[in-house]
Amino acid sequence: MGSSLHSLENIPEGMVGAEIPEATYAVFTHNGNLDSLQETYEYIYGKWFQNWEYEPTGLNEFEFYDERFTGEEDSELYIYIPIKKKQ
Repeated sequence: MGSSLHSLENIPEGMVGAEIPEATYAVFTHNGNLDSLQETYEYIYGKWFQNWEYEPTGLNEFEFYDERFTGEEDSELYIYIPIKKKQ
């Protein structure tokens, strides 16, 4: 669970602040609960990037959870991976 903030001051208790740099991101939808999340990452890094003209930049990726993620099999979450054109 996360929140969008304009400042890293006064972070709500129980949360951690992180600055997400401006970048071009590939966005992937994970359908399912967290038990199968590793399979989605294996597909992204093991197959998808191998066959695409972009690659990860090395900056931190992040996951976005909203009301569509309930922890059940019909849940959705989004994986954001910063990318750059392959050289």
